[in-house]
Amino acid sequence: MNLNIRDIDILFLSHQHWDHTGCVAEILDLCSPDVFVPKSFSEHLKSEISQRTTLYEVENSAKISDGVYTTGELGSWIKEQSLLIETENGINIITGCAHPGVDKIVEKAREFGRIHSIIGGLHDFDRFEILKNIDKIMPCHCTAYRDRISKLFPSKYREIMAGDVIEDI
Repeated sequence: MNLNIRDIDILFLSHQHWDHTGCVAEILDLCSPDVFVPKSFSEHLKSEISQRTTLYEVENSAKISDGVYTTGELGSWIKEQSLLIETENGINIITGCAHPGVDKIVEKAREFGRIHSIIGGLHDFDRFEILKNIDKIMPCHCTAYRDRISKLFPSKYREIMAGDVIEDI
């Protein structure tokens, strides 16, 4: 991806599953980005991060930087935050796995403006009508109904994988 890890300014962790946090120690060995985690992360992990860099515990929706926001912690069983990036086309949602529910994430994101795209895991979400007014739908890992979503929204659907670069949002 031609990404220099030492250039990372912000690290945004959606939730505390190992496949979303597994490289944190290695990244912090190379740089000291501001790290945004849901407040519900384990005290042990938050302590390890805060000893090495600036840690922000996220509970409510908030502005991270110009045009970049967090939904805040959503959900009850697995608490998760999603990243919202504002472009001239609207709000682009980047989920982790969407454990709290795509409906709840989309509802929160609408507080920031019109939703242009949703990117990331959509878990076992099957209330497909929620996606009808979103311009681009890019599900990846943790999405149970990719085939169904691609058939319902063929002109909006784009398959993505970890490491893909998305420039047209």
